[in-house]
Amino acid sequence: GIGGSGKQSLTKIATYLAGYKLFEIVLSRGYGDDQLREDLKNLYTMAIKQPMSFLFTDAHVVEEGFLEYINNILTVGMVPALFGDDEKEPLLSAVRQKAKAEGVLETGLWAFACGVIRDNLHLILAMSPAGNQLRTRCRNFPGMVAGCTIDWFFSWPNQALYAVAEHLLGGITLPEENKKGINDTMAYVHLSVTQHFSPDFEAKYKRRNFATPKNYLDFIANYMKLLDANRKNLENMSGRLGGGLDKLVQAAQQVTDMSVELEEKKAIVDENAEKVRALIEDINEKTVVATKRQEEANAAAEQIEKDSVIIEREKADADEALQAALPALEA
Repeated sequence: GIGGSGKQSLTKIATYLAGYKLFEIVLSRGYGDDQLREDLKNLYTMAIKQPMSFLFTDAHVVEEGFLEYINNILTVGMVPALFGDDEKEPLLSAVRQKAKAEGVLETGLWAFACGVIRDNLHLILAMSPAGNQLRTRCRNFPGMVAGCTIDWFFSWPNQALYAVAEHLLGGITLPEENKKGINDTMAYVHLSVTQHFSPDFEAKYKRRNFATPKNYLDFIANYMKLLDANRKNLENMSGRLGGGLDKLVQAAQQVTDMSVELEEKKAIVDENAEKVRALIEDINEKTVVATKRQEEANAAAEQIEKDSVIIEREKADADEALQAALPALEA
């Protein structure tokens, strides 16, 4: 099956249900033939003691020579010259008691150990048929066909796509009237890619495009992630809008309160303004009276000044007459 169709997931589930232990090689930088041989030694060391599932994918084929080891495992169950004579003893000691109980001689002990390993070891090849690579490998390494039971993983039908969408989306809150439509849309979008757009793309550009169940699961996961993000965004916007409306309501209430207070203070100001106007009118009236009296006082002052001049002149004339009369009076 193409990548993402569930080969590895199904292998792990089956391994767990069968009570086997799963073994996979772990690729690292510089991983090569020597590292693979060491991993196979570790695999055989475990398989001599317990049932093992060896999962080998096309991603593990760093070198095409790796498939020669896989071909040997599939055809004869053992990689030739994998163990030196000094390295076989741990495997032989693990089955010596069992072999003795079954009447196996020491000379046939290694063959017996290889048989135990074959019985305990289950090899699973997870390969993609995309392109010509798998076809070429099957021709070069016939054990991949002759020594395997081939299980094809086909595209999920509409019913399966709908059931997966219904299960995954069942844990999120959606309107009841829209749930079926959303599930149908998820299945329709995926099938439209696999049945219509991918064939059209291949016919037009001579290139193949694969939409796998893994892509479908990612599609649903991205929908759920986007839905959650948009809901949070809407909640934040709603919160901000609600806060703004509360501020507007508070401001309106404050304006109402201030308007009432302004009316009260305006009445006081109007009252004081009326008093000020009355006071100004009183002051104006008194100012007119004071001005009139000031004018009368000024006129009286002018008359007094004139009278003073006359009095001074008459006093001077009197003094002069007196001085003239004094000699006659004294004689």
